[in-house]
Amino acid sequence: MPYRVPDSFFDDFEDRIMAQTATPPATAKKKSLRRWLIPTGIAAAVAAIMLTVNIAPASLDDSESYLDIALAFDNLSNDERTCLIDAFQDDIFFNQ
Repeated sequence: MPYRVPDSFFDDFEDRIMAQTATPPATAKKKSLRRWLIPTGIAAAVAAIMLTVNIAPASLDDSESYLDIALAFDNLSNDERTCLIDAFQDDIFFNQ
């Protein structure tokens, strides 16, 4: 045989392996917590940014209320009103 081992090396081999694997190192728990905590924190930060970007401008922007549109239409001349009505008379979204 090309390899030689000391006598009685394999007699307590299983016991030594089990002793080394039975007690996990103390840092294993810390690593698993980091693996879970970092991606969760990043996902929460991204969600908060997206909610802020999507919700805040919509709640602050009141320029397109019906009253503003009515006032803008009232400020148009008769020719401009007629042009708008002619342009949108056959629009399928307005005529549903």
